Amino acid sequence: MKEAIYARLFAAAPVRALVAERITPGRRTQGDPLPSITFNTISAPRRRTLRGRTAMVQGRMQIDCWGATEDSVDTLAKAVKADLEGARFEHGGVRVRGVFLIDEADDEGSGDPETPFRTRLDFRVSHIPA
Repeated sequence: MKEAIYARLFAAAPVRALVAERITPGRRTQGDPLPSITFNTISAPRRRTLRGRTAMVQGRMQIDCWGATEDSVDTLAKAVKADLEGARFEHGGVRVRGVFLIDEADDEGSGDPETPFRTRLDFRVSHIPA
């Protein structure tokens, strides 16, 4: 799931125009250039039916948009949401059947690289792993 979402964001021209190659898994390192994106898998529970486990995974992915200004973070978050919301695609054998925004929150920063502004986007990613 992580690789598929990364590839999707990396290929999105409006997102890349804002962050270039600054899309990374895990935590943001203090002092890294802005704007940037970090992402993490929050959970990846498997769907089950009365007949047992299915191939479908209902993952939850947190995508953090970082910027030096509130406006830059808002612009980046809008680009990410426009690219991912409702997306269906395949990458590396992973079949993503739907990406849906389920939560969003802002953290106020000071604008310097040590305490940037952040918008946290939580997405439900329904997919079938490779």
